[in-house]
Amino acid sequence: MYKKMERLLTSRNVDLGTRIRLLKCYVWSTLLYGYETWTVSKTVEARLQAAEMWFYRRMLKVSWVEKVSNVEVLRRAGVQQDLVLKIIHRQISFIGHVFRKGQLEEAALTGRIEGKRARGRQRGTLLGWLERVAGFRPLDFIKMMRERREEEAVTAAYARVLARHTD
Repeated sequence: MYKKMERLLTSRNVDLGTRIRLLKCYVWSTLLYGYETWTVSKTVEARLQAAEMWFYRRMLKVSWVEKVSNVEVLRRAGVQQDLVLKIIHRQISFIGHVFRKGQLEEAALTGRIEGKRARGRQRGTLLGWLERVAGFRPLDFIKMMRERREEEAVTAAYARVLARHTD
């Protein structure tokens, strides 16, 4: 099955737009299974972006020896790098849903579960990741989600991610 999909995605007989839609439909859906609850570190974010570029390079048959920049590959493919942005958008929508529901899941996300904290460095949280990406303090973010202002949060996160990638 893998070889058939690879042959299809790298075939010059199939239109590039169709191949990109197939990539997003079949490959990304498998790659991103359950990503609404991921806590994405900087390393994972970089790996996701590298994987996205690797897919586009393979589809365009650009060898690493050719030293073509990522910007040029994206221009040739006629797309923008949006895998991480898709994760951010879906996570913000998921968190908005959880906070409006207001049950046990909200307590788990906000860290209001009773008991002792684990020793050592604390693990990254989903709200911490979105705070780093979108630039909102967790309380402001929670307030936005309860007021159904998800699009505002997504737009702010999108602007920050774009600013980070253009620097």
